[in-house]
Parts: sequence; structure tokens; C-alpha cells
Amino acid sequence: MFHSKRFNGYLAKASVLILSIFSFSSAVTFTHSITTQEVKAAQVKQSKLIEVTSKKDDLSSKYQTNENGIFYIKGKSIKNAQLWIKGKDFKTIKRNVSKNEHFKVKVKLADSKKKMKLKVLATAGKKHSQEQMSIYNRSDTYLTAVASSKAAKSSSIAAMQSASSSAAESSKSAAAESSKTAESSSIAKAQSEAAAVQASRNAESSSTAAASSRAAASSAAVQTQSDNNTTGSDLYTGTQGQIIGNSRSHIYHVPGQAGYHMNSANAVYFNNEQEAQAQGYRKALR
Repeated sequence: MFHSKRFNGYLAKASVLILSIFSFSSAVTFTHSITTQEVKAAQVKQSKLIEVTSKKDDLSSKYQTNENGIFYIKGKSIKNAQLWIKGKDFKTIKRNVSKNEHFKVKVKLADSKKKMKLKVLATAGKKHSQEQMSIYNRSDTYLTAVASSKAAKSSSIAAMQSASSSAAESSKSAAAESSKTAESSSIAKAQSEAAAVQASRNAESSSTAAASSRAAASSAAVQTQSDNNTTGSDLYTGTQGQIIGNSRSHIYHVPGQAGYHMNSANAVYFNNEQEAQAQGYRKALR
């Protein structure tokens, strides 16, 4: 009985000792795990030159613009560095940032863009770090356009479904309309050809009339010249010393101009040039 009690006492002490050793080992292991995580986090932070602090949308977990299509890239520089923000169809932004400086860069998405992919880079000597950002457009204009597009697409689908039920009838109507169009086209072509023939005839008539007019004018000129220069003329204007007009040509000559022969029956005498011009005569050119 005595030995049994002593044995139980030893057993209880041994259990307490084992539990103490196990608890100490667990505590040491846990402490070592936390220390390792902290070291890794410190190493990652040490390699970064900047830290982006812009917040993502709570519901979508995405970077989103405001209702005006504007987004601000916010961050903090960990070291003195050169900051670059680049992207397709985006004017590159470059600026120097100092250690622990907070920066804020405005980005405006076009109304037609769904999203914009940007690279936020930082360089310091041979070191560099980079972060990718996809910014989604949540402007009122863009969302309205998307809603309109969806409504139009739904309307188009409904129209196609409605049209499919009467496709055969539409096909027949289209065939009939095509036949009418072809007939109208044939008539229009015939009318066009007839108009072209008529235009050609009109042009030929105009040409003939113009030729006749030129011939008549030429004949009149010849006749006038003949009247003025015929050998049967009995009056020479160059020796008269007066202003003499020709009643046939309505041209008058003044003393000092080159004279010409004319029939005295056609001669009209004027006291001055104003009188001649008042009666519709013009001065000879030579």
C-alpha cells in the first residue's frame, strides 16, 4: 500500500514535468514562427521602393473611378526614388519622390473605356519595384452608355425573334419588291437613254444655230465692209473736215482719224461727238 502511494506520487510528478516540457516547446516553436514571418515581411518591405495605398471598392474588390471617371493613385515612397506611371493610351507621368513622401496622381478614363491597365514603377539606382493596377470605369456617362448598349442588344434580339416568325412572308414580299425595283430600274434606264438622245439632238441643234449665227454675222460684216470700201463709194471721210457717221454701221469718224470711202447717201453729219453718241453712234477705232 505504501509502495503504491509512492509510485502514484512519482507518476504525477512525471506527468507535470512532461506537460511543462511540451508547453515550453510549443511556445518556443510559435515564437520562432512569428519571428520568421516578421523577418520575411521586413525583407519584402525592404525591397519595395514605394507602397500603393489606393483603396479598392469594398463590393467588387477592384480599383474603380468615381462618377466622373476620375481615379487617384495614392501611395507612399519608402526611399528616395523616381516614380513612373505608364500605360497604353496613357501619357506617361514621371516625378521624383522623397523618402516617406505621400504622392497622389490623378487619372481620367475616357467615357468609352471600360478599364485602364497601368504600371506604377519606382527606381532608385539599380533597384526598382513595380505594381500593376487595373482601374475600372464607373463614370455616369460610361454606365449609361453600357446600359443603352445592353438595352439596344436586347431590343435587337427581340426584333430578330419577332422577325423569324414571319421570315417566309418577308421573303415573298422582298422578292416582289425586288421584281418591281428591277422593272423600275429598266424603265429609268430607258428614260435615261431617251433623255441622252434628246440632249444630243438639242446639242446638235444648238451647234447648228450657233454656226448659222456666226455665218450671218460674218456675212453682215462682209457686207458692211463691202459697203464701206466699195470702189463705187463717192465720199472719203478723211478730207471732209467734219464729224461724219455711217447710217448703216452707226460708226462715226472725226477729223484726224484714218479716212475711208463710203456712199454719200449713207453719210450723217454731226456738230460734235456728244451729238453723234446721243443718236446711238460710236467712234471708229482707227
